[in-house]
Amino acid sequence: MKTLSRKIGALILVSVLATTVLTTLAGLFNANRLFKKDSHTIVSLTCENYFFEINSWLESIEKTVNVLYSFAITQLSPEKSKWSDDEYISGYLQKMRDVLENAALNTPSSKSVYLRINPQFQSSKSGVFLVKDSQGSYEDFPITDLSMYKSTDRNRVGWWYEPIAHEKPLWLSPYQNENINSEMISYVIPIFIQSELFGVIGMDIDLSLLKSKISEIALYESGDGMLMSRNYDIIFSERLNNLQGNANYSSEVEKLKNVVGDNLLSLKKCDSINLLGIDVHIAVKKLLNEMILVIIIPEKEIDSERNVLIYQCFGIILVGIAISMIICSRIIKRFTRSLTKLTSKAQELAKGNYELIVDDIDDLNEIKTLANSIKDAANQFDRSNRQINILAYTDSLTGLKNRHCFDRFCKGLEDSFQKNIGVIFCDLNRLKFTNDNFGHEAGDKLIRDFANILKEKFPTEECFRMSGDEFIVVSIGLIETHFEQMVKDFIALNKRQEVPVTSVGSCWRFTTSDLNSMINEAEANMYRDKNEFYKRFPEFKR
Repeated sequence: MKTLSRKIGALILVSVLATTVLTTLAGLFNANRLFKKDSHTIVSLTCENYFFEINSWLESIEKTVNVLYSFAITQLSPEKSKWSDDEYISGYLQKMRDVLENAALNTPSSKSVYLRINPQFQSSKSGVFLVKDSQGSYEDFPITDLSMYKSTDRNRVGWWYEPIAHEKPLWLSPYQNENINSEMISYVIPIFIQSELFGVIGMDIDLSLLKSKISEIALYESGDGMLMSRNYDIIFSERLNNLQGNANYSSEVEKLKNVVGDNLLSLKKCDSINLLGIDVHIAVKKLLNEMILVIIIPEKEIDSERNVLIYQCFGIILVGIAISMIICSRIIKRFTRSLTKLTSKAQELAKGNYELIVDDIDDLNEIKTLANSIKDAANQFDRSNRQINILAYTDSLTGLKNRHCFDRFCKGLEDSFQKNIGVIFCDLNRLKFTNDNFGHEAGDKLIRDFANILKEKFPTEECFRMSGDEFIVVSIGLIETHFEQMVKDFIALNKRQEVPVTSVGSCWRFTTSDLNSMINEAEANMYRDKNEFYKRFPEFKR
C-alpha cells in the first residue's frame, strides 16, 4: 500500500513538475514572440492617448472661436450700408469686445483674441485686439495697420490673409507673431456675409503651451514626444535637440521625416527605424491643427520589460504560472472593462454630453488619468458654453434679456399656444438729451436705473432690452383686468416723477399666433404717449 502511495505521489509530482516546466517554457516562448509583435501596439496606444488629450485641448479652442463667430454673425446687421457707419460699428465693436474678453478669460490657453473688420468698410485699423498681460487680464493692444504690410508678411498679417485666401476656418501653422513678439499658433475664421467679406475673428495660442504638453510626455526612460509641422519640419523635440551635435544629425532627421511622411500616407500605426544608431519604435498621428505628433521609444527599453518577465517566470517556476495567469486574466478584464467605459465616455463627449461621470472607471494609471482628462475637458467645455450662452442672451449693461433672447422667446411662445398674453412697450424719455448734456455714463446710469425698476415692478414677467432706449415686458397668464391694472400702476409710478422716465404703450390678447402684431400695437400706443410727453416737455424733443 505504501509503495503504491509513493508511486502515485511520484507520478503526480512528476506530472505536475513536467506540466509546470513545459507550460512555463511554452509560455516564455510564446510571450517572447508575442511581446515583439505587440510592441508596435504598445507604442501606438501610447500615441493615441496623448493624441486624444492634445486634440481635445485644440478642439476646445476651436469650439470657443466657433461660438464667438456665431455670436458675431447674429449681432451684425445684414444691411451692408451699416458696415460703413462709424457709429454703428463702434457700438458693435464695444459689444463684441466684452464677449471676446469673457471668452478669452474662460480659455486659459489663450494668448490673444481679436475681431478685425475689412478695410473696405472701415479704416485699416478697425477692430478689437485683446492681449493677455502678466496678471492674466486682457487689455486692448495697438491694432495692426493692414495697409502697412504686404500679404506675404506672414509674421505680421498672415492671420488676415491666409484664412481669407482659403475662405474657411483655418489653423495657422507656427509663426513668430511680431505684433506681440510671441511664437504662436492661431485659429481664425473669416466672416463672410452673403459672399461679402466683413472681417475675421480668431484666437492666438502661445506655442510654448503646446511645447510644454509635448515635453510632459513621459515614455519609459528615454522615450520622446516630438512635434512636427504639416511640412514635416521639427518644431519641438527634447531628444533630438540634445543630439544636434552628432555628425549624422541632418541625414538622420531627413530619414525620420521620410518615415513620418510614409506612415501618414499609408495610415500605418507604428514603424521601426534605426535613429542615430539606436533601434526605435515610432508612432505618428496628425493633430486637429494639421501638426504631427510623433512618439519615439527605444526598442531596448520595451525589450527590457520582456527580460524582466523571463527572470520572474524562472524564479517562480512552481507557482508563478498559476498566479500570473489569474492576475493577467483579471488585469486584462479590468483593462478591457475600463477601456470600454472610456470609449463610451469619449463617444458621449463627442455627442455634446458634458456631464460625464468617470468615477466608475477602475484606477489603472494611464486609463484613469485619461478619463480624468476627458472629464476635465468636458467640464471646461460646459463652463465655457454656459458662460458664452449667458453672454449671447443677456444685455451686458442692464442684466436683462437681450433682443436675441427675445427672438428666441417669441418663437417658443408662438409654438406653445399660450393664452392671456400682455405686452408693455417702453421707450426711455430724454436719453439722447442726457447723453448729449451729461455724457454717456449718465445715459448708461439712466438705462440701468430704469432696468432695475422693471426688475422690481415685474419680477415674474419676461423683461427685455430691445435696443438703446427700448424695452419690452411680456406677461403670460394674467387676465385682461389684472394686466390693465398692472399697467396702470406702472404708469402711475412713472408719472409720479417730475419728468416721466419712460413713454409706455400696452396691448393684451386672449391668444395670439403673431406676437409681432401685438408688439406693433403696443409700440403705436407708446408713440401716442411719447407725443403727449413732447407736448409737456418740448425741450426734450429730438
